[in-house]
Amino acid sequence: MNLRAFLLVFLCLGWASVRAQEKAGEQAQGRKIRREFSDYYQEITYHDSKNRVATIRSYYYDGVIFAEDHYVVRPTYENFSANDAQLVRHGSSRIWHRNGQVYVIGDYKDNQLNGPFQVFYESGALKRREFYRLGRVRKSTCFTEDGEKKTCEPFYQDASFPGGKNEMVAYLRSRLNDSTRTATQPQYFYAQLTINEIGQVVRVQPARLTPSLPSRIYQALRDMPNWKPASVDGTPFMTQQLVSLVFSRGVVSLYNPVTPRPWQGPTRRPRSNTMRSMDGFSSGSGIWSPMGSQGVIR
Repeated sequence: MNLRAFLLVFLCLGWASVRAQEKAGEQAQGRKIRREFSDYYQEITYHDSKNRVATIRSYYYDGVIFAEDHYVVRPTYENFSANDAQLVRHGSSRIWHRNGQVYVIGDYKDNQLNGPFQVFYESGALKRREFYRLGRVRKSTCFTEDGEKKTCEPFYQDASFPGGKNEMVAYLRSRLNDSTRTATQPQYFYAQLTINEIGQVVRVQPARLTPSLPSRIYQALRDMPNWKPASVDGTPFMTQQLVSLVFSRGVVSLYNPVTPRPWQGPTRRPRSNTMRSMDGFSSGSGIWSPMGSQGVIR
């Protein structure tokens, strides 16, 4: 198993939602629960009588640990019922290379990196040293394996359209503008794009309130030029992007331009086309979220 396949990020996931009752397939022993997956398993240990403080450790099936995270469990209330709970990352987090050397060390406060963050080569040499304050990096220094300083690239980089938002709008207008359409009522379409490891749009699906996409919109999105793929620690991976379109008088624009949320730190997940949080609970699949009330890019 490629360890870096688990180094995805909490961009749309600040927490994992879980049911209070036990999940099917879980093995519970006192305050410890074991979850099994295809190529690794997890042990969830609760440290208090009310199961509000937990440690999640992930292991290869040969018993070698590769991740450890600490959480606090907080109830959520829907219709005045506390049937759901939130697992909020709070405390130290570690990831190990397959050879047993530490890979990543960081600390979280309410789901945000807070304090020192370090990344190491498999040899044990320091690769990156950063300092975070409530999810935002304040200082970053990177090193070669020989210990010499080098230019730092972001640990996580979101997928991006070549040339940025303006070029994306220009491309969409070249394919979708239609001067014969004069309807004054805006039309909105939401699409979820799957971008693979080399930047190709390999899948287009309707999203949110869009039951289906007109064929010309589907084809224009499917024919997009290659994106710069998302990457973590220099390794590209498949991700999903939400694109929101609005048509007004035959002119297409991006509605509430998609933008990545601030990065909250690395996590691990099986390699899959569906987004799952590191502890195996199902979660949302979008990576970009609309920017507040900035409206339409003209």
